Amino acid sequence: MASRSSSKARHVLMREPNGQRLVLETNRDITERKHAEDAMRRAQADLAHVSRMTTIGEMTASLAHEVNQPITAALTNANTCLLWARRRHAQHRRGARGDD
Repeated sequence: MASRSSSKARHVLMREPNGQRLVLETNRDITERKHAEDAMRRAQADLAHVSRMTTIGEMTASLAHEVNQPITAALTNANTCLLWARRRHAQHRRGARGDD
């Protein structure tokens, strides 16, 4: 993309003592300021995007925890039940054989 220069013009109307009207025009190059403003807008947009992505990441981690926690608790309970059942089965078999 070709770079365009930007300028800001200012006009002042003046009147000479003899009644003649004059126009004073000043121009100031504001190209660098426009480039800096564009860069600032891009940086702000990038920062807003990063902020949104960070929020989505935090929400994802929170949701994963909320899903995994009850599943882990259920697995722990199931494993505990299996352990108790195995112990009880072993105790029952020893009792039936008279191994006490």
